[in-house]
Amino acid sequence: MRHTPERCDLEDPDCCKQCAKNQNGRYFKCVVGADYCILHCGATHAASNKKKKANHYRLQVWQRRLEEFAGHGDVKSLRDEIGILRIVLEETLNSCQDSKDLLLYSAKISDLATKIEKLVTSCDRLEKNMGQMMDRPTALRFAAKLVDIVGRHVTDADMLDAISSEVLEELR
Repeated sequence: MRHTPERCDLEDPDCCKQCAKNQNGRYFKCVVGADYCILHCGATHAASNKKKKANHYRLQVWQRRLEEFAGHGDVKSLRDEIGILRIVLEETLNSCQDSKDLLLYSAKISDLATKIEKLVTSCDRLEKNMGQMMDRPTALRFAAKLVDIVGRHVTDADMLDAISSEVLEELR
């Protein structure tokens, strides 16, 4: 980067834009990476341009990372995050030796419980919107169809009743 002004002609492609506007016969070359000479804040513009380029680069990196996440099927599930938060909550509770520790960690415990509740709510809503969750009537209809399929292959009525009862018990 140039720190002292370097004289040039008005026709020089590196001539400072502000010097060219002034047209007072004193023309200086631009600071590298800027449109202005050192006298007209070219260094500030160069630093600003460098910062803008760095921000743009980071934005592109984040955009690519976001696209990777968006294209991955498992990202739409929050179950892993719920599990992680539950483990952290459990470890926090296990680290409490007495009621004093419990009071000391109460804010963290409360915050974790709130985050878990929000994630569970969001996960349920997301799964319902994506059609990944069965409501009770749908589950019962599925169980009835399952018992019908088994009934076509199992001829023993007592065995079919036992299978049906076990399937219904699992749904409760």
